[in-house]
This record gives sequence, structure tokens and C-alpha cells, in this order.
Amino acid sequence: MGHNETVSSIESFVGKRNAFIDVCVGPALAQMLQLDQDTAAFPLKPLGNHANVSYGVELIRLLGVRTDRNFQETAVAQGRIFQSVVALVHCGLSPEELRRAKEGTSAHVSRSRALVSFFLAGELVPFIRFAWLEPGKGEAEFLAPRGLNGVPNRHPDDPVSHAFLQKVHVAVENDDLFHYYLGLLQAAEGEADPSFRIARLFSLLESLAGPITGSLKQVDKNVGSRTGVRVLLGYYLDFDIPIFTVDGTTEYEFDHIELAGQLRDRLFHGAAILKEDEVKDALKLGVQLLHINPSMIAHALRRDCEIELVRYAERTGRSWRSRNGESISLPERIPSEQLKQLAKLHVTGTSVSTGNIGSAVIQVTGPSAAFVKLKLSI
Repeated sequence: MGHNETVSSIESFVGKRNAFIDVCVGPALAQMLQLDQDTAAFPLKPLGNHANVSYGVELIRLLGVRTDRNFQETAVAQGRIFQSVVALVHCGLSPEELRRAKEGTSAHVSRSRALVSFFLAGELVPFIRFAWLEPGKGEAEFLAPRGLNGVPNRHPDDPVSHAFLQKVHVAVENDDLFHYYLGLLQAAEGEADPSFRIARLFSLLESLAGPITGSLKQVDKNVGSRTGVRVLLGYYLDFDIPIFTVDGTTEYEFDHIELAGQLRDRLFHGAAILKEDEVKDALKLGVQLLHINPSMIAHALRRDCEIELVRYAERTGRSWRSRNGESISLPERIPSEQLKQLAKLHVTGTSVSTGNIGSAVIQVTGPSAAFVKLKLSI
């Protein structure tokens, strides 16, 4: 079926209903795939490779290599089949679900996309959100490439620094385990659902802490992986539990490792996301934040992973030392008044889960530590 015929098929499928169209690039779909009476996936013509070819030709010319028109036209023609496009059409959404779809927070839309990706054996990445409200009327958003969601420049105090890369790039080139860890981190960052991302990031920390947990179990068989992760990170040795601030006012202070571990365990065993009445009082604030803006918790865990990967690559972290024979014991719990002397991660964000998030590790001793606030400037 040609492109125009496919568009006509989409119009026929939608009829007089409102519709949300999730336009994605990824593996090719051979033919229309209907999930139910309101949901279907349609193959559209590929994006092609014209933009990449044009950019590449310009770069080659700037580097002093001459090209002719035939070279560029041949490259464009060869690339026309690349970057297949699939339109996932969702009809008859409620006003609230349509709002979430337009914001990119609809679980219905993202999980339908994940199911079709599973069928196609490859990831579908959305690049257009189109809310088709009625014939002749709609709202479209063109999404930025996923790579723009990274960190273009690191603060000089960031452990993942230019100096770090220069220091370790030769040493870790043949370190398969380190690159396995990096792969786990990249896979976690590719997870669109922030609750699932939390679980994946905890699994990476759990893997890094594996030798520590094993060593602790030799002394006490009841020690679990969350304790191993806390020892890995230096909880109650170097760091106190983090504090999260939402919209500049509401604060949530809780053990984010305990929350992430419980969430991962529930998902692993097929249970639903944590609810507030299912956890102890000390974790209730964490569950509240999990339902308000889980990306803030994922952000804190990403920082934890980065710090430990840096320490591993530099051969200084507890993970590396334990893996190479050093015995690491369970630290004694320090008195609560001494916790104020430890460094503390401050994370700030908004109640909008797709908004910006900022963080800093702060260490202020004495009673003034309680008055430290982190404000996000945009």
C-alpha cells in the first residue's frame, strides 16, 4: 500500500472520533496492525537519510574533499529506505487521557508503543505527537531527538569530568565488566517509564555492590542487596539520605535506596507500583514523590551510578576493592546528631514530570545545615 493510501486508511479508521497519533521512527512495519477497535499501527513512508547526507557532504567539502552532484544524489537515493516510520493511532481518548498523551505522560500510549516495539523486535522512538481533535483541527508537537536529553557540559566539580576521561580511557578500554555496567546504565536511560528506570538503575547499583553484599552475607546471612548498595554508596559513612524539593517548597526526605529496592522487587515479582499504605512511615514521603515526579528519584539514582562507575574506573571505589579481595564490613550506625556532619544530596524539580531537574551535593555542619535550599533557575 502506498503512502497516500495508508493516510486514507488512517482517516477511515479514525472516522469522526478524536484521535492521538504517535508518529515514531524505528523498525519497519509490513502492514497495518490493529490492536483493538480504537488502536492501530500503520506503516508510513520512511524518513530517508537526506538530512544526514546533506550534512555529511557539507562537512566533507569543508575538510577539503571535493564531491559532485552525482555523489550526493546517489547517497540520497540509497538512503530513502532508511528510518522507517510507524504511526500508532489511538481513537476516542478521554479528555484527561488525551491531555496526558499530548504531554507525553500517557501510560496507555507508551505501553501500546512498547507492545508494538516488542512485535517488531526493535524500539519505536516517537518524534511527532499529533492530537487530531476533529476533522480539520489538530495540535502537533515535533519532539527533539532523544540525544538532546543528555548533559552537554559537565560542571567542573562533576565526577564525570574531562580529567576523568583522560585519566581512565586507556585503562578501561579492555575492561569488559566496566563496559557491561555502562551498557546497563544506557539501557536504563533508554527506559521511557521513570518508575521502570528507577528499577533498572537500582539493578545496576545492585550489580556494582554484588561483591560487597556477598562479603557481608558471610558475616550475616540476613544482609540484603539494599544494605550492600548503601555500603557501596557510603550511606551513613559519607552521605546522609537525600532531600528532594518540589516546586521550591515541598520537601521529601527519605532513603531512596530502600524505595528503589522495594520498587524493583515488586516489579520483578509482577506486583504493581508501590502505594503509600504499603510501606513504613519512613518511606511514605518517598512513595508520594514516586507518584508525583518519579524522574527526580531516577535522577538521584543516576548520580549514584555515575559516581560509583567513576570510582570503579579509577580503581578506588568499594566495588572495585571488594571485587579484588578487600574485606568490607558493615559500618556501625552513627548517632543522629552526627548525620548532620555528612554530605547530603539535594535534588530539586517541579510537579511536572517532564520538567528540568537540578541537584548538588552539599555539606554544611552545624544547625545551619537544615536551612540549605537548592533552587532551580531556568
